[in-house]
Amino acid sequence: MKYGDLLKEIQKGNLEPVYLFHGEEDFLKEEILEKISEVLVDSSTKDFNYDVLYGGETDAATAVDIASSFPMMAERRLVIYRDIQRCTPKDKKIFFGYAENPARTTCLVLVGPKMDVRKGFFKDLSKRVTTVVFWPLFDNEIPTWIRKRVQARGMQISQDALVVLQNYVGSNLRELANEIDKLAVYTDERTTIDRKDVETVVGITKSNSVFDFAGAVAERRLNDSLHILHSLLETGESGVGLVSVLTKHYVTLTKVHQLYTSGVSTEEIAQGAKIRPFVVRSYIQQVRDMTQPEFEHAFQCLLEADKHLKSSYQNPRFVMQLLIYRLCRFSGNV
Repeated sequence: MKYGDLLKEIQKGNLEPVYLFHGEEDFLKEEILEKISEVLVDSSTKDFNYDVLYGGETDAATAVDIASSFPMMAERRLVIYRDIQRCTPKDKKIFFGYAENPARTTCLVLVGPKMDVRKGFFKDLSKRVTTVVFWPLFDNEIPTWIRKRVQARGMQISQDALVVLQNYVGSNLRELANEIDKLAVYTDERTTIDRKDVETVVGITKSNSVFDFAGAVAERRLNDSLHILHSLLETGESGVGLVSVLTKHYVTLTKVHQLYTSGVSTEEIAQGAKIRPFVVRSYIQQVRDMTQPEFEHAFQCLLEADKHLKSSYQNPRFVMQLLIYRLCRFSGNV
């Protein structure tokens, strides 16, 4: 079975009792495992019906015993057994026996790297279970994957933006997914990602991202902030534009801080601050130790820097360096 076919079956709720996952593309494996978990495992009973085991650490007898157990307060349980290639001959025999008569109330997923299923144990096993091979995508398949990933965020991406994104990042799906997440945050309420967005967020190198820049400043990582600042200025970013990015970021952080300190859920924080749910935790991490005086200090510094950049004779690079230093070195007495 191919990745796309399995994805369709999962969406229909059709899951087999035993799968063998193998291949080189680990990102797609993890994505599928997450989707299976979302379908099968309820958060309220996850502790009882979800197990992740590892070959070389947990023997097959224990794994099969868990898989054969009835789920608690649920219709099915999920057991993921990683590093199947590390199994002993005895383990392989036990798994082979289980595959002939698996528990219908369990989905057991055996996971390994690229393996030769044309001979030996894996050949025999693949005849009795549903085998899914996760091959790396070809370059001509990447654009379709990017579009689907962006559409899953409720957005679109222009053709030239897509080309630039692929050229900058390459074919590493994990890195592409991370950059798409950043772009979704950066574009805020807009529904289309354009070329300028990609050039700004991803940058000539991913370390030159304005998204990373804002996060580094908010986390008071002075050296990282200055390094990224210099890289951004070298690639043509303006000081005024970067101040705008930081101001927008601190406005969002203020909203997140207010909601976080009021004790609401992460879902309510995402909704109230108008940010994507998948980045809520990173924002919370940034505001966890922030205080109201720090926010007031930050906005004052940003306002002064904006005025100097637009009307002063001072060197823009110096203005930005001073701004970053004042934001990262806030002590409460400034």
